[in-house]
Amino acid sequence: MKNLIDKCNRCGFCRAVCPSLAELGWESASARGRIFLAGRVLSGKAPLTAEVVARLDQCLLCRNCMSVCPVGAKLDQIIMAFRRLEAEELGVAKGKKVILGALADHRDLLSSLAPAASMLEHIPFKERASNGAVFRLNKKARVLPMMGGKPFLSQVQSVEVDNPLKKVAFFTGCHINFVGINVGRSVINVLARNGCSVWVPSAQVCCGVPFFASGEIDKAVGMVRHNIDVLSRLDADAIVYACGSCGTGLREWAGHPEVGPEYLEKAKGLKGKIFEIGEFLIDQLGVKELPALPKPTRITYHDSCHLAFTGVKEQPRRLLKMMGNAEYVEMPDAATCCGSAGLFSVTHYPLSRQINDKKIKSILAVRPQVVTSGCPGCNLHIMDGLNKADNEAVVSHYIELINNAYECTPEAGQ
Repeated sequence: MKNLIDKCNRCGFCRAVCPSLAELGWESASARGRIFLAGRVLSGKAPLTAEVVARLDQCLLCRNCMSVCPVGAKLDQIIMAFRRLEAEELGVAKGKKVILGALADHRDLLSSLAPAASMLEHIPFKERASNGAVFRLNKKARVLPMMGGKPFLSQVQSVEVDNPLKKVAFFTGCHINFVGINVGRSVINVLARNGCSVWVPSAQVCCGVPFFASGEIDKAVGMVRHNIDVLSRLDADAIVYACGSCGTGLREWAGHPEVGPEYLEKAKGLKGKIFEIGEFLIDQLGVKELPALPKPTRITYHDSCHLAFTGVKEQPRRLLKMMGNAEYVEMPDAATCCGSAGLFSVTHYPLSRQINDKKIKSILAVRPQVVTSGCPGCNLHIMDGLNKADNEAVVSHYIELINNAYECTPEAGQ
C-alpha cells in the first residue's frame, strides 16, 4: 500500500472528474485527498476516526480519477485496503451488512423467497416501466427494484443452436439473477440469434465486487474462488456478462493476490475469454446489422463508469445505431457518473441523489423516449431520478432493446 500511496504526486488532475468532490467541495473529497488520509491511517500515523471513515466512504469507486491519473495511481486498491481495516476495526455499516448478508450467507433463502416477494410487493408498490417500483402512498419516494420472481439461474441452464459459432458461458450477476430477469433472457436470445450456444452455470455466485468494496475480503475471496472453479470447468469459448460492475470483478480476479497462487493462475487463464455482451457482439462475432424496432424511438445512452473504464464505450452505441427506427441522440456528458455506485446509493442516498441530478439534466436536454446503459444499477438510479423529475422516459439495458427488435422480427438472425 505504501508503494501505491507514494505513487500519487498530488497533481490534482483527479479533481476535475470526481463526482463527490463536485458536490462536496472540500479537498479531502478529492482522490488525492483520500489517498493522503488513507495513507496516514494505514501507516498508523493517524487514528481511524469516524470523521476519516465518513470522508473515505464518500468515494464511489467509480475510477474516473484513475482514468485521468498521469502516473497510474490505483486509488481503488488503496480505498479497498482502508475499508478492509475499517471493517475489521469498526464493522460494516448496517445497511450494507443486511444486503451483503443476503447475497452471501442467505443466498439460498433469498432464492426461495423471491417468488413470493415478487407477488406480495405489488400490494404496497406500483410497478413502473423497466422493472422499477414506487410506493403507492408516496410516488416521490425512492424507486426500488421489483423482484423478478423465480431467480434466473433456476430458470435457464443452456440454450443450444445447431453448428454454433461460439460456445458462451453467461455470468449473470446478482441483479440480473434476482431482479433483471428480462436482461438475462435478452442476452441469451440475442446470442442465440447470432449463432451461439449459451450455458448459464447455475452454481455461480456473486462476483465479489460489493464485498471487496465494503472491506469484506474473506467473503469476497471465497466467492471469487468458487466462481473461478465453476467457470474453469466449462469448455466455453467466451464468458459474457451484462453488468458493468460484474465485468470489473471478473476481469480483475487475477489481480487479487488474496485468492492464492493456484486461483490466480486459473483466473489468468479465464481473463482472455471475458467480454461484455456488446463488446462480444461487435468485436468477436462481428455483428454489422440488426433488425428494426417496431416504431421510431428516440434513444440515448449513459456510460457506466466501470464499463467505460474497461474500454467498452463505442460498442453499445454502434449496436443501438444499427437498429432501424432507432434515432440515437448523444446526451451531454454521457460519461459522467450517475451516482449509483451500487451500495453507495444505499448508504449515501442524499449525496448519490445530488450527483444523479446532473445526469438527469443531461438526459432531459435531449428529450429521449428511452434511456439505456450497460449497467442495471445505473439504470435503477436513473429511473429514480427521472421519476423525481416527473419524466416518463423508459429506462432499459440496451440489450433489451436489441432483443425487442429481434422479437418483433421473427425471421431476423438465425
